[in-house]
Amino acid sequence: MKNIKNQKGAISLFVILAMLFFLAFILGAYSIASRRNSAQLETVRETAKIYSSGVDANSLYDSMLATTPNTTIPITTFEQLKEAKRIQENATLQTNYTINGKLYTYKKGASYVLANDIILNMESEIHGKSDISIYDYILYDKNNYNIDLNNHNIYYKLKDGSLWKCIFYQDIGTSQASANKFTSANAGKCYTADKYSILANGIDEFRQSWSSNTNYEFLLTYSCVSGKFDITNKKYQRWKQTNNPTKETCTEGDGSAKAVGYESVTEGLGTGNFWGGLTLSSPSAVTSCYLNGSVGHGNWFYAVGAYSWHSTYGIPSSDAVGGSARECLLFVRIK
Repeated sequence: MKNIKNQKGAISLFVILAMLFFLAFILGAYSIASRRNSAQLETVRETAKIYSSGVDANSLYDSMLATTPNTTIPITTFEQLKEAKRIQENATLQTNYTINGKLYTYKKGASYVLANDIILNMESEIHGKSDISIYDYILYDKNNYNIDLNNHNIYYKLKDGSLWKCIFYQDIGTSQASANKFTSANAGKCYTADKYSILANGIDEFRQSWSSNTNYEFLLTYSCVSGKFDITNKKYQRWKQTNNPTKETCTEGDGSAKAVGYESVTEGLGTGNFWGGLTLSSPSAVTSCYLNGSVGHGNWFYAVGAYSWHSTYGIPSSDAVGGSARECLLFVRIK
């Protein structure tokens, strides 16, 4: 009988505790819901004030951020880089960007810094296009664009995962009379939209220190007869060679020579016209272009940095793309 009483007492105690716990849970849930409703009502009241006052919501949002008017402005995306260029060329424009919780005003005369590498897809940026826009040159044009590289750069990525740096671009134009030609003085260092070269800056930093060897790996391509680049179908030369082409010469001969350490990866432009990598132009071609791939021969096909107009389209390229081209691009692999 005593055991039965004890059991009934324990059951009663358990029921009381369970009811107290349930009551506490109900009170807590009510309190949370009440605070949430109060916060929502307050938000509604504040929103109503904003709209009734006629203040622009975007301006109000910007005003609540920490502005940084006198600091170097970070560039984190390709779109921001293009916007910085557009604004620098038009003094009346300004654009606000919120970066890491701070408001920055992109405006003419501002100082910029690359906050990270900008990686572009080579196929989507170059393939199938003519009159391409290469923005790399503005990183080096300190007279017009004050951009600190901060150990970062623009790179282009192929489908195989390799990363490339654009080190040369030439758009020679549409006619011999108005050709955008390099000169021997600026072929290695030029920062404009149609003639861009950092060859003379020294490309040693892009040597394959990441690989098992210390060769350079290059990718050379031209606009085709259609006037467009064909990256997807590998209308380019991709190869390795030991030396920086701006520091390698080859004795002029029958064209059987190759750049030191030449190793083919892709010969999408063919091997005609004495292809053998890139070197400084031979004596017969030295007044025609800066570098060319007709190694050890007087021809100047696979030209990089044309001083003269050649044939129909201006730059002697290869038979695979019509013999001459309007545009030329040279990349060096960085990873």
